[in-house]
This record gives sequence, structure tokens and C-alpha cells, in this order.
Amino acid sequence: MRERLHGWRRRRDRGRGEAPSAAQALEVIGGGSYAAGATHVGRVREGNEDAYLCAPERGLFLIADGMGGHVAGEQASAATVRAVDSFLTPERLAESLNDEYESARELLCAAFRDADAAIRRATEQRSELHGMGSTGVIAVLRGSALHVANVGDSRAYLVRDGQSQLLSRDHSVAALLAEQGDLSPEDARTHLLRNQLTECLGGQRSPRPDYACVQVHSGDRVLLCSDGLWDMMSDEEMGEIVSESRDPGHAVEALVCAANYAGGHDNITAIVACTRVR
Repeated sequence: MRERLHGWRRRRDRGRGEAPSAAQALEVIGGGSYAAGATHVGRVREGNEDAYLCAPERGLFLIADGMGGHVAGEQASAATVRAVDSFLTPERLAESLNDEYESARELLCAAFRDADAAIRRATEQRSELHGMGSTGVIAVLRGSALHVANVGDSRAYLVRDGQSQLLSRDHSVAALLAEQGDLSPEDARTHLLRNQLTECLGGQRSPRPDYACVQVHSGDRVLLCSDGLWDMMSDEEMGEIVSESRDPGHAVEALVCAANYAGGHDNITAIVACTRVR
């Protein structure tokens, strides 16, 4: 891990480690957080099936990773972003995220149900989209509380003092085997079934999101990413890059660059938000 990270740094420091030109970054200030998002097709895939929403004025962040073929995957992730963006209005967020666990959990789960329904409607209307689906991970910063919900294997981390803590729960066969004690967490990261999902939006049954709520401190950073990032790098590498970066915009560019340097086998998407708790 160290050799790979140092190799990327040497390339970066020589001026050849800039984020690929196709990466699209967004930097915004507002909502008590400074945040940025970036997505890139990677070095192997022809199209980008990832999509993201970075809305710091609402403290709302989302990554969706589509599946079902190039066109269908793009449609599924885009539908997920549109549905969550429309559902989690400032009014709904203000009403529900009042530090009541069940209220916040139900709101984020309802947003995923809305996205699931949107994907199903699109599939019914267009036969060529049959079988498409998407992952989704939502993070909402409200005061000193960070609310996270996920379906699939897109992830959310809390980065504090250089250490990254996984907040989401992977919904994959490999992750399930690890939870049952049949695989070690290390082996689950490289297992052939690590990308075979047990939960997704637009699947054969209604999604069952996982939810977590943690207290954040000023200076903590929240990282959301698709599997195109975490599959290429360890949690320690990602946490180190996020911690060392001067701001979230630089962090997401550095993460995309490092994942591509490590192989870029899939689409790569990341959002980083820096908390400012008053």
C-alpha cells in the first residue's frame, strides 16, 4: 500500500499526477460545509454509469452507480439522482432531521423507495432498459449530526485525524460472507463475488437500505465514493489522501487521479465534504 501511494505522490509531484481532464469537479460553499464532487470514466470502461449530487446548501450528498449495460446504467444512476434530489427538499429535510433517529431513517429510506419506483417506471416504459438498477449512498449533514443511508456497495466514510471509518454497509455476496465469518474482511475486498449485489434500486424486490447516524466535529471530512474508488485503494490510502488535501476540491481530484494510477478498472466517483460545526 505504502509503495503504491508513494508512487502516486511522486508522479503527482512531478506534474504528471493531475486529475484526468475528463474529471468534472464541483466546488461549492454553503450549508455549513465545504464540498466537492468529481466523476471519471476510468481507464477501462467506455462510458460512465456513475452519477452524483453535491448540494451543500442543503447538506445533501449522493452517489449512484448504475448497472445493466452502458445506456441502461447511465439511465438508472441519473434517475436515482433526479428522484433523490426532488424528494429531499429543504422543507422535508428541515422537518425530519431533528435528531430523531426514526424520523431521519424513514426520510432517507423513503427517498430510496422513490428512486426505486422511478427506475421501475423507466423500465416499464422502455424495454431496452429492462434489468437496469443502481446503487445509492446518501449523506446528510445537519448541525453536528451526519445521517447516512445506502443501498448496494457505494460507500460513505468519516475521516478524522487521518483515520477513515466506514459508515455504510456493503450489500454484496462477499460482504455477507464476511459478516457470517466465512471470509475475512481482507479477502472480501478481492473476492470474485464482491460486486454481486444483494440489494439495489430497481431490483426484483423493494430495497432495504441500511442507515447510520454519527456525531461529527469541526474539521471532520465525509467521503462518499463508488466502488470504482474503494476497489482500487485501501481505506487507509483514501483517508490519508483526504486528510492531506488542502480542500475538498483538491481531495476529490487527488482521489480520482490515485484510483486511475492504481488501474482505473471502473468508473470513479467521489464527494468530499468538510464539516464546520458551530
